[in-house]
Amino acid sequence: MQFKLWNYLYIALLCFMLNPVSLYSKDFTDDNKRSNIGLDYLKKATFSDYIIGKGDSLLVVISRDYPELNSSVLISGEGTINLPSIGTVYVEGLTVSELTKLLTKAYIKFVKFPNIEIKIINYRPIKVMVNGEVNSPGLITLEGSMRIGEQLFLDQNKLENSKNLNELINSNISFYFPTVFDAIRSSEGITTYSDLSNVQIIRRNSLSNGGGKIKTFLDFDKMEDIENKNIRIYDGDSIFIRRQDTPNNGLIVDAIRLGINPKYIKVFVTGKVNNPGEKVISKASTLNDAIDIAGGLEVFNGKIKYVSYQNNGTTESKSIKYKRYAKRVSKKNPYLRNGDITFVGDNFFSVTTTVINEITKPFTGLYSGYRLIQLLNE
Repeated sequence: MQFKLWNYLYIALLCFMLNPVSLYSKDFTDDNKRSNIGLDYLKKATFSDYIIGKGDSLLVVISRDYPELNSSVLISGEGTINLPSIGTVYVEGLTVSELTKLLTKAYIKFVKFPNIEIKIINYRPIKVMVNGEVNSPGLITLEGSMRIGEQLFLDQNKLENSKNLNELINSNISFYFPTVFDAIRSSEGITTYSDLSNVQIIRRNSLSNGGGKIKTFLDFDKMEDIENKNIRIYDGDSIFIRRQDTPNNGLIVDAIRLGINPKYIKVFVTGKVNNPGEKVISKASTLNDAIDIAGGLEVFNGKIKYVSYQNNGTTESKSIKYKRYAKRVSKKNPYLRNGDITFVGDNFFSVTTTVINEITKPFTGLYSGYRLIQLLNE
């Protein structure tokens, strides 16, 4: 009986080795486990279409049967391009599909069956306004795209050669585009008061859809489906992050993990510490962390003054009674921000010109020596 059992096991194992999928094929063919994807998926619309503008480079193919009409063009500062047969045309403010339709109508006079193809081969830099509860609000400029993979011959003179043009027509250019997170990161990230549940995006609408502005709201609060929510940003977009009434102390850690906030910031610690000077610390560091990195306090039992540059463009100073074991992210041990200055000492009038110059040098544009003395002595 035992011998027969081993025989059965051996035969079963041999069948699996010869045809391993057969034992699991039902899992792959079961109708109940198939994905029901309809043709409507192919018509899935994005938030909006890319609107071409000054500085974009386009490959314009009129017909593959007439390669002499194909050209690579740069949209000029006036928003125009120059094409064979029809000359200078104004294209700024159009989407690729809109321009394709217009050129088809324009070339019907010259080509019996025009088959217009337009490919963007270089994207212009984009300017985005980021406002609200971020560390450094204002207008930022980002690369319009980053090319991935094969580097093509995109030099304008070389593209006059039909061989290079044909190579470009048949090529597959892959791009990485900036997203909402990239824009927020360029604004030095969020604060503990940022409301990520209702991030507002405003952008230009295409002419075919009525022009003007369109608006959407993104919810990053629960961090679910983050990849689809973190949409591409376009030139002229505005991003606004509201301020919530109470701080979320865990928000900075999440922001660093997701790459929204930089991992490190620069602060300055001076006065009665063992190793004063500029310090590079974690973005999630507190006042006491910075003091520890500066070598800890000398014999001291007084107040600490720290100066912080606010995201609304103002500066403020706070006087704190130092407590070694103060709770993290409390009033006595707050998060620090890029450019914060901590002065440990009872007599702030003793700040020398040398110290002032040493402090303000790394943060040129944030503080003047005169203003810093004012803040320390308020």
